[in-house]
Amino acid sequence: MSSQILPLLDSSDVLAGALTDVAERSLFAFVDPQPADLFAERCGGESTWLCAEVGFRGEHDGVMRCALPADVAQECFAAFLGGPDEAAGDAPIFDMVGELANMICGTWLTRTYPDQVYNLSHPDVARMPAGWGPVAYLGDRAVRATLNDRPVAIWLAAAS
Repeated sequence: MSSQILPLLDSSDVLAGALTDVAERSLFAFVDPQPADLFAERCGGESTWLCAEVGFRGEHDGVMRCALPADVAQECFAAFLGGPDEAAGDAPIFDMVGELANMICGTWLTRTYPDQVYNLSHPDVARMPAGWGPVAYLGDRAVRATLNDRPVAIWLAAAS
């Protein structure tokens, strides 16, 4: 791993701050960081996850991923629109999860590299297979948290 990539992987505190600010300002949601063992326990009861991926290119290239349970995404959708918690189809929920990931990534990049210009890819959102959970994908530098008392995870992968 080159020394240019290391700063990306050492910014989980800033990434957690970006999640908190975006959740509070855009979703009117509360974020609480979680230790790895408690986070793994909270993830155990979740059945369906959505995962958004946003690529970024600039001085450093990489990908930020954000995973949350599908029903949490539905709640976030209602909060984002300021409307009732009504069932919506996959397309608007996926758009909202992608936009959430985009806002978190943009906030993190702006705070981490304020003098750099980055291009973000269009978010790619997927419903993960049954039994999938983010715990196996998270290294030491991931953000493990709850969003309104439900698990949410964010992690970075730097391009090699």
